[in-house]
Amino acid sequence: MKHILLLGASIATLGSASAAMAQQDQTADSPESAADASNIGEIIVTAQKRAERAQDVPISISAFGGEALAKANVTQISDLTRLVPTFNFGSGPGSVSARYTIRGLGTYGNSAVEPSVATFLDGVYIPRPGSLNSGLLDIQSLEVLSGPQGTLFGRNASVGAINITTNVPTDRIEGSAAIEGGTGERYRGEFIANLPFSEKVAIRFVGLAEQFGGYWHYRPTGERFGGVDTMSFRLSGRFDLSENISWIVRGDYQSQTGDGYTNVSLLPESLTPAILANFGARLGGRLPVVGITSNSSLNDPATANVDDYHWGASSTLTFTTDSDFSFKLINGYRHWRAEEQDGEVSFTPVSLFNRKYLFESRSQNHEFQIVSPKDSLLDGRLSFVAGLYYLHEDLDINYDYNLGSEWCSTVIAAVAPPALPACNAGQATPGFYNLFPQTTESYAGYGQLTFKIVPTLALTLGGRYTHEDKEANYTAVRVNPAAVFGTDENTDLSYSDERFTSRVNLSWTPNRDLLLFATYSTGFKAGGFNNGASSSVLGQSREFGPETVKSYEVGLKSQFLDRRLTFNVTAYRMDVSGFQERALINAVSVVQNVGNIRSQGVEANALVRPTSWLQFNGSVAYLDAKFTSYPNAPALPWQTGVQDLSGKRPTFAPKWTTNFGAEAQTGIGGGYSATLRADISTTGKQNRNSINDASPTTDRPAYALLSARLTLFSPGDRWWLAFFGQNLTDKHYCVANGYQVLAPQLGAIDVAGQNAATTCFHGNPRTLGARIGFKW
Repeated sequence: MKHILLLGASIATLGSASAAMAQQDQTADSPESAADASNIGEIIVTAQKRAERAQDVPISISAFGGEALAKANVTQISDLTRLVPTFNFGSGPGSVSARYTIRGLGTYGNSAVEPSVATFLDGVYIPRPGSLNSGLLDIQSLEVLSGPQGTLFGRNASVGAINITTNVPTDRIEGSAAIEGGTGERYRGEFIANLPFSEKVAIRFVGLAEQFGGYWHYRPTGERFGGVDTMSFRLSGRFDLSENISWIVRGDYQSQTGDGYTNVSLLPESLTPAILANFGARLGGRLPVVGITSNSSLNDPATANVDDYHWGASSTLTFTTDSDFSFKLINGYRHWRAEEQDGEVSFTPVSLFNRKYLFESRSQNHEFQIVSPKDSLLDGRLSFVAGLYYLHEDLDINYDYNLGSEWCSTVIAAVAPPALPACNAGQATPGFYNLFPQTTESYAGYGQLTFKIVPTLALTLGGRYTHEDKEANYTAVRVNPAAVFGTDENTDLSYSDERFTSRVNLSWTPNRDLLLFATYSTGFKAGGFNNGASSSVLGQSREFGPETVKSYEVGLKSQFLDRRLTFNVTAYRMDVSGFQERALINAVSVVQNVGNIRSQGVEANALVRPTSWLQFNGSVAYLDAKFTSYPNAPALPWQTGVQDLSGKRPTFAPKWTTNFGAEAQTGIGGGYSATLRADISTTGKQNRNSINDASPTTDRPAYALLSARLTLFSPGDRWWLAFFGQNLTDKHYCVANGYQVLAPQLGAIDVAGQNAATTCFHGNPRTLGARIGFKW
């Protein structure tokens, strides 16, 4: 109650606003009906498999229209951290390391571990989050659902889901084109064309091309790195086959090429005199950059490479009866292939070793839905959704670890001198490689019904039965005996599991502008296999168990003053059992069920529109997370054995996160108008380590990021010119931390001083840009 009152007071004081600056389906940058379109109660969402106002859905949801995303400069899923306090994004070099976190819970994507936050594109499940890094374009709506979505979304939505819907072809000839340039030698072009052939047939084409040099520089030469060039296309078709049958088909293709490397440096507070002396001596005085205020690196990323593509096709066939029952058949196929190579994996200026890896996912989804009319059964008291679901995924993960020119003389000569001759003899060959093919099949049946006990009080009951089968093989070969981080292994793996997840919700709507709800729900993410390298044979211990969640929520959604004020608040508790985590320890990947977590807190958002031309929005999230049981956690690098982390806070779980924004629109004469928007997001102190060990060296301080956008519109809004910037104060911060790779071998651990050299993966620096576009 104390935290609820504190949040309410904060929002009232600051004139805050919502986590869902919803817009109607309009061309991005368009100012049309800005006041009405910005009302978070008017956005239409499909979180319950039917079109509903966001304010009428009794779940915790942050929803955005395409115009809202454009005004906030959200072009990638990672940008949502500026708008959704409960959402966190982390990554490393390349695209496969994407980590989506909701309410402090999530896992890295660069392994066979599946995400705890599920992603859906036009109703089709996307198994691997890295495949969506190419950006967002022509979006109708984007929804971030907090808490288990184990009934209607199901697979791997144990702590939340991201639901993306693209624009459907309309019956008007319309389109837009825009070009954009910005910091990092970034140049971008977009094109949208909607072509109706009749009232019943229309197509929509979307294209994007971006060239990006990168924000970072290699210090000795000034060469840029971190850039990725992107090509993206989507073709959609809408066919109204009859009065009752509609068919929407989509095909898309995205590619990314470049180096995609991240600026990495050492935290100065982690370097004791002993570490500086030993580490420096082992590397011949060639230390990485120390400190996080530099946008340059001494690590040559020339060997880094990203060559990714992602394509897919989907079909949604809908039959609607005369009595408004809807039958949907959704089919989709996705193919993601990421062939990438890290730069120097040790993040030092010394050539020790690099990794080349291939991630390839080929998946097919098939879902049959029955959606009843909302207000007709039993005199409008009963409605339901039911369906069957099937997923098949073939996943291949292959790693090659290649020894660098100084591996033998730097590492082996110091820690294993007898292996030096063999190391030198095999230096030109790969040091170690592993292969991991996996096949997954998932079947599910689900149903959810809502019964109005009285006209203002509704009870919702939902359930989903899921069955999962997985087959895999782990093969590893140590080509060079000096590749001490891996060993030979050949293990066949098999896993099968089934679970029932449920949802019980009671909602009370005393009037159209007030909704109160209470929910109990469960979530399930199947177990799987550790595909990571190991210096010892793991065999059947590579299998890890399922992750399950029990969640409790109470919430309020409200609108006042003729809907000029919107205020929503949700209090929750999530009990997670068998939390799955992937950690990187000395270049060796470890995946396991690390323990049980209790995540609880309060989320609040509000929108204030005092006039038709001015609005304020904001959201606040308070998170209290801790391990309720983790007795065998890994020890700190300067210790041995294990430690008990029960009662400790997990990583990537800040206590406070906020977002506040303001938007003003005005005429400037001659039919011209302007819109100015500014947003500030804050992230509280948190531990950003790649492994949960409660290390004080990876605790990072709170920081705030400021962004703004000024858009000028011509008479009739036919063209526009925008100037924008992100991280305008040029705040230097870390999106992730980790220990120096091979720290024991490189003398980067100080046992007496209880410290270890710690790396910082830099967040983006200040970026500026301009955009000009027109529509027809």
